[in-house]
This record gives sequence, C-alpha cells and structure tokens, in this order.
Amino acid sequence: MSADANQAAVNVNVDELYNKYNALTEAGDKIAEHEDEYNFILLGVKGNANEKRLASQFIAKFFKHFPHLYEKAIDALLDLCEDEDIIIRKQVIKDLPTICKECKHFVPKITDILAQLLLTEDTNELQLINTSLVTLCKLHPQGFLSGLFSQIECGEDVTRERVIKFLSLKMKTLPEDLFSKEVQEFFLQESRKAMQDCTKEEFITFMTLLSSLKISKTVSGQQVLIDIITEQAELDNPFNPDDFESVDKVLMCIKQAAPYFSPFVNSNRFMQYICTQIIPCIDRLRGYDLPGIDLEILQALAEISPHVQPTNTNHPIDLNACLNVVFNNLLEHMPLPPLNEENTDKVEEPSLQLSHVECLMYAFHQLVRHNPTFLSSSSNESGSGDDRVKDIKLRLQYLARGVQNYIKKLKESLATLKKGDDLKSEENKLKYAALKTTSNINALIKDLFKTPPAFKVVVNLSWKPVKKPISTPLPQSLSSTTVNTAASTGSANTTEASTGVENSSTKRKAITAPEGSKPKKEIRQVYAPPSGKFSANITTNYLNNFRGGRGSYFRGNFRGQGFRGGR
Repeated sequence: MSADANQAAVNVNVDELYNKYNALTEAGDKIAEHEDEYNFILLGVKGNANEKRLASQFIAKFFKHFPHLYEKAIDALLDLCEDEDIIIRKQVIKDLPTICKECKHFVPKITDILAQLLLTEDTNELQLINTSLVTLCKLHPQGFLSGLFSQIECGEDVTRERVIKFLSLKMKTLPEDLFSKEVQEFFLQESRKAMQDCTKEEFITFMTLLSSLKISKTVSGQQVLIDIITEQAELDNPFNPDDFESVDKVLMCIKQAAPYFSPFVNSNRFMQYICTQIIPCIDRLRGYDLPGIDLEILQALAEISPHVQPTNTNHPIDLNACLNVVFNNLLEHMPLPPLNEENTDKVEEPSLQLSHVECLMYAFHQLVRHNPTFLSSSSNESGSGDDRVKDIKLRLQYLARGVQNYIKKLKESLATLKKGDDLKSEENKLKYAALKTTSNINALIKDLFKTPPAFKVVVNLSWKPVKKPISTPLPQSLSSTTVNTAASTGSANTTEASTGVENSSTKRKAITAPEGSKPKKEIRQVYAPPSGKFSANITTNYLNNFRGGRGSYFRGNFRGQGFRGGR
C-alpha cells in the first residue's frame, strides 16, 4: 500500500465513511464518476471494528457501480472474512450475497469463499453461512454448485467433508423447482467426478443426493446412476475375497444399484459379476466376522435377477454360466429324500437354510424363464437332461412336504395369538417372517415342478416391503353415487338378513354359459406334493434353522475405506 493510502487508512472513521456513503447515494446516475469515494470506503477494512462493519455494508451496496474495482472490492471483503472478530465476520458473511444480486457471475467465487468458512465451530456463525449459501443458490443454482464442487474437488479434506455435509442437509430443504433440468445434469456430472475419489460415507451421501433429483426418476438418469455405481464397483477387476475393503465396496455398490434396475435398465453386468466372481468364493467370505454376509449376497442376487436382459448387446451376459452357478448352489441347499423309506425315523433331520433357499430359488426362477429348456438340456454343466429333471423333482417334492407342513404349523401358532404385545415380540415377528419365506418357496416350487417350468407366480420377496397399489380417488359425482348405492344396498341386505327372505330385485344373478356353448371347464388340478413319511422328518426345527439363516445380516461398522485412501 502506498504512503497516501496508508495515510488515508489512518484517517478513515465512521463519520467520513458516512460522508462518502451520502455522496455516492446522492450521485444518482453519475455514481460511476465518484470512484474516489468508493476507494475510500474500501480502505475502511483497515480501520477499527466499527469502520470494518460499515465498510462491509457499503462495499456490498455500491459494488455493482464500479466494475473495474470488482476484484479489489472482493479482496477487501475477503480480508474481513479472515478477521479475528466474529462480529465482523458475521457482518461480511451477511453482505457477501448482496454483491451477487446484480452480478450473478460472481456466485461461484462467493460460494467458494463461504464454503471455506464452513470450518467455523461457532453455531451462530455457521447458521449465517448456511443462510448466505442458500441465498446464493436461489440467485444462481448452477454457479452455486460450481463454487461448492470447487471446494469438494480441490479443497482440504476437512473443508470437503463440511461442504458435502452442507449439501446433504440443505438440498432437501430447497424448493423442488429450483433446479432446472440443465442444473440437475450439471449436478449429476460434477458428483460423478467427485465420486471417482471418495470414501464410503461420501459415496452413500452422493447417491442419496442424486436419487432425490427429478432427473433420477427418468430412464436416462437411472442409467447414469448405474454407470456411476458400476465405475465405483470396478466390475472389470477380478473379485478378491481376501481383501475386506474390496468385498465391502462391491457389496455396497450392488445394494446401491438394486433400486435403479428396471425393464429399461438391465442388471446384466452385476448379475454376471455376482454369479461368476462372488458366489464361487462365498465360503471364503464367511471367514469375516460378519454374520449373514452370504445371505446378504444372495438377497442382492435375488433382487436384481428380474432385470436381466440376455438379448442386450450393450451389456452381454453369459446366461447359461449364471444359471449353472445359481442352480448348483440351489441344489446344495435342497437335500434329497432318504433312500430307505422304512428307516426314515432314524434319518437325521436336514438343516435347511430357508432364507438362502428363497433367494436362490427366486433367482433361478427369474433366470430360467429366459431359457426354459435349461433343465432338460444336456448342453450344460449339471449332467444329462433326464437325470437333472428327475433329481430336481425329487428335491422339490421333499422340500415341499416339509415347507407345507411348516406353513401349517406356523399358521396354527399365529392363529392363537391375541391382539396386543404378543404380536410385537421378536419370536412372533420371526414367525411372520418365516411364514412369508416358506410361502414364497412353496409358490415357486409349484412353478418349477412343471416341465418345462411355468412362470405364473408373482412373488414379493420376504425381506422387501409389500408394494401397495396406488388408489385413484373417484370423481365427486361418482363417489356420491357409489356411497348412496352402497347405503341402499346395505339396507336391503340388512332387511334380508333379519327376515330370512331374499329380495329378488337386489339379488345378483349367477353368470351362466349361453345355451349350446361348451360345457363348463373342470376345476384345474393344482400341483400338491405327495405327503407321507418324509414330511414329518424335516419340519421339527425349521424355526431354529430359519433364525440362524436370517440372523443379523446387516453388517456393523465400516472397517476400512476402500474408496479413497487419503480421506
């Protein structure tokens, strides 16, 4: 600073600042000619606390009128951001968004400055920073995001963490229509770049943020999300079951990807990877202190299996290889019946992992629909077609007997429960879960027992919430008519019940075939597995086996980064 500037700084005081303020205010359209007055105000940042606070307000107010002093003015405000006096910092934090109201091209730079201030530990100061950042977002959403991602990509680790935390907390509070399609696409691409080097927690946060965007509800947006997750999972690399961080990363990516698969976004690459890379090593994964990790993998397999598209040339899949892996693992969980029926009482009861069976059977049911002749074909790894069909039917029969017996016992047990605390006990919750699992297995067995397998049953996986149908409200006129009709019908029914006489005018006529038409169809026989000696041998301890199978499959604390070593 020159000697004249130093002398001016010494002479800066509140009265002089107000004089310069009045001069600029009264200048009107000729304000640009009063550059000296604005320069004097800029020197106010070198004064005492009162002058600094006034200078901050005046610099922001007249900022737009002096374009060639923009950088100098921003530097002056930046000096105040670094002041030790928190009151001065709060003042400049409030004033910074003001300079962007008419000069929105400065939003990225001011956002970048405020993002660095998120390191403060003072609650009130942090609240002011958050408010100013939200103001900038509303002024210029894309510029705001550009400033934040500048710190996410290039800032210090602690700044990066604070900025990501800010995004995770504030994005959901912003108006839904604030981000245009272009801004959402910008956010998606910037997030994709930031996620190339991130921790597990950061990855989950970014995925949560991206899933909240409207663009993520479109097919193209969901495909981009799958591409991002695929890059993170590194599916081109061989699976290493001995590297816990690698295992954890792959499993988390599969779980993150599952909600975005659909008839328009295929799961081929993930299905191929699970079947050919992970499942063959599943026994080695049980060595980790993570109860239920094998079940977690099989549940992921089941969830993504409906969205395999063997004919997709962009993401080819070796369907037969996947079918062989799933089929062979399913056989391992389905025992053959005892050879000697007369000595079945002495045969040790098999220990079945019903949750595992549900996952594998569901996945096989979904995959084999793309190749219905898989079981009868001799062109795969599981032996001749006839032997394979005979073998699987024996196993299905034996499993069905036990499952149906178990379903019966579960229903009898649950039917005795009374409303109240009994329904909420862990034991009864487990019984309800077991009933869902066994009912699904029983339904799938009926389809798979047919030759070729049928694909009529629709199964809602036992660990997934039931999807409720969306009810469309009736128009007001129709709704009123329906209510009135229901009321009158209810009255008629009540009368009939009390008198025992049917009302012929309200009784609905039976639907009959026209004269001369074909005779009525006979009731179709539904497959019912034979019951007998074997059914009693595999049902006694199902609940205990089920408890052990489902267990606590959610893993505990993350025990390694595996994403970005330095962060």
